[in-house]
Amino acid sequence: NQSASAFDGRTDEFKAVSTTLDANSVDLSKAIGEIYGADAEKNFLAAWRKHIGLLIDYNAAVLIKDKAKQDKATNDLNDYAAAFGALLNSANPKLPKDAVTDLVKTHITMAKDVIDAQNAKDWVKIYANTRKAFAHMDSIAIPLANATVAQFPTKYDGKADASGANLRTSLT
Repeated sequence: NQSASAFDGRTDEFKAVSTTLDANSVDLSKAIGEIYGADAEKNFLAAWRKHIGLLIDYNAAVLIKDKAKQDKATNDLNDYAAAFGALLNSANPKLPKDAVTDLVKTHITMAKDVIDAQNAKDWVKIYANTRKAFAHMDSIAIPLANATVAQFPTKYDGKADASGANLRTSLT
């Protein structure tokens, strides 16, 4: 929706979607903060916001049909994926850096596929790509949740409070 509103020049909608997207980023970072502490929360939020900004850069480059800027945004996004993999691995050694990097690269590719389909006004691809991108988030959330449970087995042991299930739901 954020890129679609940008493509169509719907400024108010773009701002509303951006605000909602940032609120989601804050919620995700709070979930990380509950597990790993305030520093991890702050670092995660900064990193997550960075990738959103880089996707906006890609979107802007697509809008003006500037291949060089698209390529730069893509390279920056791939660099981000590696840095994000390192960030999560530093918080939880049970999350292999390369595996996280690959998952984030897939997430980025899927988000770019949505943007590209929106630019082409290919409605079938827009909705199909959006559904695939949404479904892929489980591929990130589930390993993160499982690694967190493995790192803190006594904190998320599936007792009556269902902390492990709540953690997975929050991350998804």
